[in-house]
Amino acid sequence: MQDILNILWIKITNNPRNGAQRRTTAMWLLSFCVLAIPGLVLSAGLPGGFYRRRVDADPIYKQMAHFAIAEHTANHEYFDTVLDLFQVDVQSAAGFNYRLKFTTAESICRGVDKYSPSTCRPKVKEVKEICTAFVFFVPWVGHRQVTSMHCEPPDRRFRW
Repeated sequence: MQDILNILWIKITNNPRNGAQRRTTAMWLLSFCVLAIPGLVLSAGLPGGFYRRRVDADPIYKQMAHFAIAEHTANHEYFDTVLDLFQVDVQSAAGFNYRLKFTTAESICRGVDKYSPSTCRPKVKEVKEICTAFVFFVPWVGHRQVTSMHCEPPDRRFRW
């Protein structure tokens, strides 16, 4: 980037135009740099931040969503289950932080049962809640933990 700015500055200062035109061109270049460079830097993403992933890119994403909903509804009369996992963001930090967004429905499994995604099917395919879960997973020690979970009722656009 510095090379481009140096080349532009040389072209501007070696231009045979009068001083007023050079100052106008220099101000235009300075304005462009002040506005464009921060935008380019910020759009590149922050190191260590969350990165969007395709939902179907790794089966671990759905496993973590099921883990989160099982933990979240373990004390309910019936477990909820994941209907649709629709957004996944991953951050690598001494393990993996997953930010998962999904829809839920009440399952056929009672809260006293053991939760299993294959057996705890939805009672009806109607969205009960839209959830955002943060799950921290350290695969090399087998540790996973729901660090945050927020669910809210859906609006009409999520009805099946």
